[in-house]
Amino acid sequence: MWDEFFAALTCGRDRAAVLLYVSSGSRASELLGVKPGDINWAKQLIRVVTKGTDDREPVPVSPQALTVLAAYLDHIGLPQAGEPVFRTRRAPDRPLTYWAMRRVIQRVNDRLRTNWTLHDLRHTAATRMANDPILTLSQVRAILRHTIWRPQAAT
Repeated sequence: MWDEFFAALTCGRDRAAVLLYVSSGSRASELLGVKPGDINWAKQLIRVVTKGTDDREPVPVSPQALTVLAAYLDHIGLPQAGEPVFRTRRAPDRPLTYWAMRRVIQRVNDRLRTNWTLHDLRHTAATRMANDPILTLSQVRAILRHTIWRPQAAT
């Protein structure tokens, strides 16, 4: 279904975002907060603010995702340094919200009669990484920024 899902996206912004979600495993809100200075084109990384912290952490992304992101940014122009790269398509210019990105996915679902979510894109990334013979599960955990759960000691 991936090819059909990707083909149903209607603009460069949506293609760039979905490719970044699937190649990085970023959470929905993490990716929507990426600013121009968070993109390291040469090292194929983006920096995201990880859930529960204020720290920006580097996350690898695919060359294809960066190519589509570059085309999107070339089309809209680079946002101000402190502004997120994903923007609304209609005036007034403002950052794309979680709810707007969620609606993008819902429109694709309506067309294809599927029920994907933004979090499914993170799961797809995790599955692809786990199936990559070069990556260990420890590396996948680190890329996804998952902490290791440890039960609390009884008091």
